[in-house]
Amino acid sequence: MMSREMAAPTPALALVMKEFILPRLKRFEVLLAMGLSPDTSAETRRLWSFCSLGQLMVFALSRPVAEHIFGRSLNRSRFADAAARHVSDGIIRSLHFKTPGRVRTA
Repeated sequence: MMSREMAAPTPALALVMKEFILPRLKRFEVLLAMGLSPDTSAETRRLWSFCSLGQLMVFALSRPVAEHIFGRSLNRSRFADAAARHVSDGIIRSLHFKTPGRVRTA
């Protein structure tokens, strides 16, 4: 359903936005605000949130391709965890978040 709504939106997109996308986007914004400078604009936080959610959606929607790359025995839960870790690690590095044992550099 999600990939169909992204490719050819129907009136169901409003429900997808309300029930799935917007709540997660808002959570990302809250999480990012915890690590960003207080003067970071709402637009910048929203863009980072959208980018993060988009990356996770790509991983989720491309599972059949991942099975061809990583093998049919791909564990869906471990793949989702690895994808989330990969995306969050990139965000942490890009935005210079505080990480254990490190000091914020920006």
